[in-house]
Amino acid sequence: MNANNTRINAPFHAMTEVIARDWYQRGHLTTTGYILAIKGLLKPFSDRFEIENVSAFCEQWGIKRASFYRAISKLKADNEIDWETTTNITITIIDVTTDEEKAVSLSHKRNIKASPKKGFQ
Repeated sequence: MNANNTRINAPFHAMTEVIARDWYQRGHLTTTGYILAIKGLLKPFSDRFEIENVSAFCEQWGIKRASFYRAISKLKADNEIDWETTTNITITIIDVTTDEEKAVSLSHKRNIKASPKKGFQ
């Protein structure tokens, strides 16, 4: 939906693992954006995202370890995520949307579910 609460009748581009990897490798996504995209691909928005082995995660997704730690530190400093480490790294997305934005988001999700096309929610 747009600002006037009318549907935009245009196809949209769902993020996939292949697209995220390609965009990251070509420099279209920063490491911070790539980590948020990976989280969105693997877990629902409100779910905690646990990384058991940072080295293996970084190798699997083609991220340098130093870049990974810089990115999650930046996201935490920007109040986008919170992260903690015990034996795993746990990333939690912080919901900073206003009640009005949540209402628009919920309305958008209902319209998507009624639509015959699937998309990135």
